[in-house]
Amino acid sequence: MLEEADLFRSVREHGHAHLFQITDMAKSLHDAWESCVTSAITAFPEQEDRAVATCPANWVELTGGGEIQRLAETPDRMQRKVSRCVNRLVAAEYAKKVSSATHYGAVTQAQRYRDAGDAHCGDVYTAAPWLQTGELDISSYALKKTLITRFALDVPHGMRAPRRCSCGKCIQLPDAPWSADDVEIAQEAERMWLRHRYTCPSASGLRIATHDNIARVWYAMLEAAGFQELAYEPRRWDAEAKSDEAEHRRPDILAFNPCTFGRWVMDVSMAWAAVGIGADCRLAAKAREAYKQRAYKASMARVKTRHESGEELAQEGWLDDRFVPLGFEVGGAWGPSAVHAFHEVLEVYAQTNMVDIEHHSVISFATHWRERVAMAITRGAAAVVARVAPLDGEAASVVGTADTSHEHNPDAR
Repeated sequence: MLEEADLFRSVREHGHAHLFQITDMAKSLHDAWESCVTSAITAFPEQEDRAVATCPANWVELTGGGEIQRLAETPDRMQRKVSRCVNRLVAAEYAKKVSSATHYGAVTQAQRYRDAGDAHCGDVYTAAPWLQTGELDISSYALKKTLITRFALDVPHGMRAPRRCSCGKCIQLPDAPWSADDVEIAQEAERMWLRHRYTCPSASGLRIATHDNIARVWYAMLEAAGFQELAYEPRRWDAEAKSDEAEHRRPDILAFNPCTFGRWVMDVSMAWAAVGIGADCRLAAKAREAYKQRAYKASMARVKTRHESGEELAQEGWLDDRFVPLGFEVGGAWGPSAVHAFHEVLEVYAQTNMVDIEHHSVISFATHWRERVAMAITRGAAAVVARVAPLDGEAASVVGTADTSHEHNPDAR
């Protein structure tokens, strides 16, 4: 069959295909193969890129530039590699279309689309829920609401928010009758109205609950990786500070790293407000981490002084406490400190289980917990967009209040 398909390629190039009897199956095989080769080379035009073993188009080089007679030399999961090449082409075409759009709000949509290509923003889309109410499950309505808000899409009539928010803010729409430009302005107003809920004062309880859920996911991940002496929101950590002192802090997590013999002081922070047009993704998360570093400077100094004075002796062999801020954006992006901390968590997991960092179990561990974090962010974002204020009696039991979380900074909410 391969010889017949290669013969069809040769005779068709010379215009003699009508002189040979080629089966339809061989023709279809040839056409499919040529289409795959063309897609792979178009998606990765540089040969040095295709020479990298992890490149989805590496199979082109393995088959001598796409020779059909060497089809048997293609790697496993060939269909997945071809699909990644095709997806790359589709994404590039759509990015070109988005960038060249001129309608009202097109710049915002282009920015959101670029942000969605960040390393962690797509983790929520790869999560496969095992249970309908499991940690990786999200309702279709919540996912649609999140996608519309995240990508600045036109809001369907059935998902439009009330014209007046419980915080008192009203949506600003053009006066009737509407022209074609007014319709685009109204659609942009609808999109901005949904994003208003991310920073609406009436949704502070939902934002606090999202923060707490992310912290709990990290706590569970650290425990699964092999960290020791874990504590969640330790009330006595900064005991020297007065309860009403402005610099008093209570971290989300304390964890002992068994590989570096140091204790991590961890605090989660969410960036809900959108960054300016043209700003890089992760910039807001990085800013939140920098803010936390400054906010904890005095508290870390007090705790270190307490250790040195002997009032509270650290476990033998411990190094100085290390502050680890964990910044995240509502779109799913992670701050640099969170990314670095996650890599260290993987190293601890690998050493605890005595495997290499590239072992499939470590990769599986990383994928699972990245999806768990992404799902916690997405669920929280969907809850904030779908409903500004919690239902009566729900704040304390489900959503959480300021009394159940230390995250009181209005900017962080």
